[in-house]
Amino acid sequence: MIITTDAFVLRSYLLRETSLIVSVLTRDCGKIKAVCKGVRQLKSKQCSHFDPPVLLTISVYDKPNRELQLISDSTIVQYYQGLRSDMACYLHSLYILELIDLLVPVHLSHDIVFKALEAYLHFLAPACVHVFTLAFELKLLRLLGLLPLFDSCLQCKSAVQEPMGLSLEHGGLVCVNGVCDRGMKVHLLRDDVRIFCQTLIRETFPYLRREKYEPSLIEDGIRTVRTYIEYITYGRIKSLAVLAEMFDGSPVLRKRTQDNENKNHKKNLHEFK
Repeated sequence: MIITTDAFVLRSYLLRETSLIVSVLTRDCGKIKAVCKGVRQLKSKQCSHFDPPVLLTISVYDKPNRELQLISDSTIVQYYQGLRSDMACYLHSLYILELIDLLVPVHLSHDIVFKALEAYLHFLAPACVHVFTLAFELKLLRLLGLLPLFDSCLQCKSAVQEPMGLSLEHGGLVCVNGVCDRGMKVHLLRDDVRIFCQTLIRETFPYLRREKYEPSLIEDGIRTVRTYIEYITYGRIKSLAVLAEMFDGSPVLRKRTQDNENKNHKKNLHEFK
C-alpha cells in the first residue's frame, strides 16, 4: 500500500554508499523507519531532504509486517532555515527529535505528538529556547503517559508540600519527612518549580513566549526534568552532552559534563602511567 503523508525526519543512518535509513514521525501513521534508496548520490534531487529539522511530504510503500518500509518520493514542506541559522535553536531541535525517536514506539498513531512538534519548531526562537524545550519535554512525557506524578505524594496521597522530592524509580513526588520517603532516593524539588512545570505543561507556546520566568526556575526545571529523562532513557540521548557543553547551564548538565571530563582525565592518566 502506498501512503502519502507529512513527516518530520527524526534521525538518519548511513546505508551503504548511496542510501539512508531514516526514522520519521508521520502525521497519519505514527513513527516509521524506512529505507531511502540512492538519496546520497550527488545527482539525487532528494540529497538534502533528510537532514533534520525538516518537514517533508513523503510517499511510503508500507507493509505492516516489514520492519523497514520504503520511501519512494519526498518533497520539502518546511526546511526551518531560521532554526538552522541559530546554533542554540538548531541543537535544541535536534535534541527534541532524538528524544521523540527514543520514546515514541514504531507504528503507533501519535498525531497529537506530531502537532506538538509542529508547534514547537514553528514558534522556537533564541530568546525562549530553554523554556520551549523544557515545555516540550514535559508535554511529550504527558502525551506518552510517562510524566511523573506532580500533584500529590505517591505514599500518603495528600497534596505534596515542601520539603518534597522526585523519586525517579517510582515516577512521582513524595513528602520528604522521613516517613513517605523512607528507603527512597529522591531529588529535592521546590514547590515553585513544581508549579512552573505544571504551567509549562498546560500553556501553549505562544503564551509561553510572552511570559518572563526567573532564571532559577528554568534552571531547576531543566535539572529536574533532564535527570528524569536521563533515567528513563538509560542515558542514551547523545545530544544532551552537546547541549551541556555549549549552551545549557543547568546543574545536572554541568555535572554530567564534569563527570565525563573526570573520566577522560583518569583514562589519560592511566594510559600515561
